[in-house]
Amino acid sequence: MSDLQPSNAASFTIVEITAPSLQKAVMKRMKRFVPFALSLFVYTAKRVWAAVPGEPVLDPAGPEPGSAESSNVDVDSVCGVLTGKTFPMSKNRRAGILSWAAVDPAARGQGLGRALYERAVHDLTAEGAEDLFGCIEGLNPASYRLLQSEGFVRMSFTRQLRRYGVIGLLRVWFGTVHIPDVGHFLWVRRADGEPLPERHSSEPSQAAAWFGNLLASVVLLLATFWRWNPSELPGWEAVVVAAATLLLLYGTRELAMRAVAARLRLPVRFRAWESGYNLSIAIALLFGGVFPVPGNLYPADEARPGSNPARTLGPVAAAGAVAILMLTGAAEYLKPLSSGLPASILAMTAFLGKTVALFDIVFAFFPFVAYNGCRIWAWNRLAWGVFAATTLALFFV
Repeated sequence: MSDLQPSNAASFTIVEITAPSLQKAVMKRMKRFVPFALSLFVYTAKRVWAAVPGEPVLDPAGPEPGSAESSNVDVDSVCGVLTGKTFPMSKNRRAGILSWAAVDPAARGQGLGRALYERAVHDLTAEGAEDLFGCIEGLNPASYRLLQSEGFVRMSFTRQLRRYGVIGLLRVWFGTVHIPDVGHFLWVRRADGEPLPERHSSEPSQAAAWFGNLLASVVLLLATFWRWNPSELPGWEAVVVAAATLLLLYGTRELAMRAVAARLRLPVRFRAWESGYNLSIAIALLFGGVFPVPGNLYPADEARPGSNPARTLGPVAAAGAVAILMLTGAAEYLKPLSSGLPASILAMTAFLGKTVALFDIVFAFFPFVAYNGCRIWAWNRLAWGVFAATTLALFFV
């Protein structure tokens, strides 16, 4: 466990809520302190910890589950909550997930989040968890600071594969519900507090992350091509069209965004959205549709206190939107003037560019919070309106 202690939580203690009816009542109260969309994802957890007024106990594990203190909690007095559970990673190994947290705004800044995490880490470790996970949306510096202080590190997709293998990683993703949460990242720590091996915790290079995402996107687009014509596998021309189209769209978007970030002296880092691949392959194979997963730029120091990171990245996101719209419009204009392979690339760029723009600009709401639309909306709603209207106009060209 971390040596860090709650800075000003002397009037609160952490208890585990064990009665199902009391768990339901506590969660109903605490859901109002988080955005509505996030509250929809409160799933039934096996364990619920709550912060309530009272003198902190000397035992860091708090009262025993099922004790009078944890079973007779006044729901209206609960000022913080954290849910979690353990799940099997293999026949003889278990892991834990710290899944959903909320703190009453009136009680924030008193170390309750850290106290809840420390209690949950202790209890899940005692239940046999070897690795502990947190799954956090990409622009959440408060949660990042908390997880980092408790010894968690963000683990990229390739590092996840190295540590758990394909089958083990599927179990981890199902156990942590890291399946449909596009733009969320998996944070990991060993339950015993020992650091993860370097090969499991190091960040991939920017080039490896970006081109790895491009390669995955090409494969996903080829799956869509196959679904359009299941009688034969995509040939070399389809591979060239898919690779060239995505390189044009994602590359232009990336360069424009990096140029503005450099102009603003904002250090950024590209991160891929591995959980988006699940939705993309499912939509491709089931419906022959396209779910673009371009990844995005994030502040290099995401845990740094400061202003709203989504708003800070607004101008950067706007540059990506302009790049996509201009490239799509140019491809739409030029495709009748071309023939052969260039015409196929331009036609696919025009088609896919509209789809990318729809997700990356127009959908400025949950669950598309990782795309640029939400960042532009947070920065300048008038600009978002102009970009969204231009995107929709492209569909009638």
